[in-house]
Amino acid sequence: MVTTLSPLISINRASAAVTTWRALFLVYRSTDVTFTWNGQTQRVRTSMSSSDLQKALYVIRRVPSTVYNWSRGNTYLSQTIVYPDHPISSVTSLGANGFWVSPLDIKADINKYAPQGRYDSIFVIWRLDTDSGKRVPSLGWGWTVRPGPWANGAGYTTVNIPQQHGDWLGRYPEQIFLHEWTHQVTGFYEQLGYRMPNIDRASDYGYSREEAGQVFLSDVLSGRVPYGSTYIGVKPSIWASSTPRYLYAAQSTNYLPRVTSLTPGTGTSYVGRSYSFTATYYDSNGAKNINKAYIKFQSSYYNRSVKIWYNQDKNKIYMKDLSNGVLYSAVPGKDVVLRGNIMQINARYTTVSLSGNQLTIRWSIVFEPRADNNNYRVLASVRDDSGAYPDYKLMAYRYVR
Repeated sequence: MVTTLSPLISINRASAAVTTWRALFLVYRSTDVTFTWNGQTQRVRTSMSSSDLQKALYVIRRVPSTVYNWSRGNTYLSQTIVYPDHPISSVTSLGANGFWVSPLDIKADINKYAPQGRYDSIFVIWRLDTDSGKRVPSLGWGWTVRPGPWANGAGYTTVNIPQQHGDWLGRYPEQIFLHEWTHQVTGFYEQLGYRMPNIDRASDYGYSREEAGQVFLSDVLSGRVPYGSTYIGVKPSIWASSTPRYLYAAQSTNYLPRVTSLTPGTGTSYVGRSYSFTATYYDSNGAKNINKAYIKFQSSYYNRSVKIWYNQDKNKIYMKDLSNGVLYSAVPGKDVVLRGNIMQINARYTTVSLSGNQLTIRWSIVFEPRADNNNYRVLASVRDDSGAYPDYKLMAYRYVR
């Protein structure tokens, strides 16, 4: 069933140029997913009650008028609501953050209901818990990726309904959708070269905790966020420049990213010496589409293995030392050393560069004494913004002495 709605507002199009942003809301009334969490295979089967659905629809239908009001009349959100006749049937891992419904999990529905060039935004509404309390692990309420080929050119957001048949609370229960949608919007216009605020850090721009919702988002959506001697955000001229369905009209395929090289290859490393490991990753949709780039040093002894990776969205390097379970992180180029039991990484001499479709990371690594007399399989993988990733690829063997 498909329902198309307009905002509950009156727009005088003769007096103002209003950008139309087309949004598709996919409401999944049931969930049936199997996943592995903490080494155990689990299955969650659940569905929305009639009350769950009505409460969700009440909130969803408030979104268009709030978009118009909070953007101070710059944007008109045309809303279409679709109820797919099947459950959510798969979820994608977010690592320690649990799982989400990625564009790949509902790719057939995106192709069916949101072909290239039809929508600027896609929202997925789903239930992740059962009446007995069993749930799909997921840290956070909403997850978003900016507009791109992974969702046929649209921005993409998932929001789960409140758990245990709860209510959508607050003066603006639709704020979760406005917040995530603003991530889509600012991510899109940043790609066009416009400076946008970080909407998760309202205090950086002088806003109080109480102002971090409506006041801050309204200023973001109308280009009125103070920034030095000027203002940033989505100004009327920026709204008028384009929307995702036009910019991505020529793109239709999200290609699987891949690992292309790792140097040095197979050989011997010595404890206490500094080594540079350079890994390259390739994405046909552009290097900016790469989200995380991984290397894993895998020993036959699990507690002597270590995984390192770079998160492009956060511009941070990470090291997960499996000998102690500690997660270390730093910004590349900063004078910080990540010291684990197996290795240390000097962030100051770790560099990241992008060129076209290629991402290159040069890691500065020193093996610690606990790595001595271990033979490591060196594997690599890469994940893009849609959650697509290939299996880990064996790149080399490294003998530590």
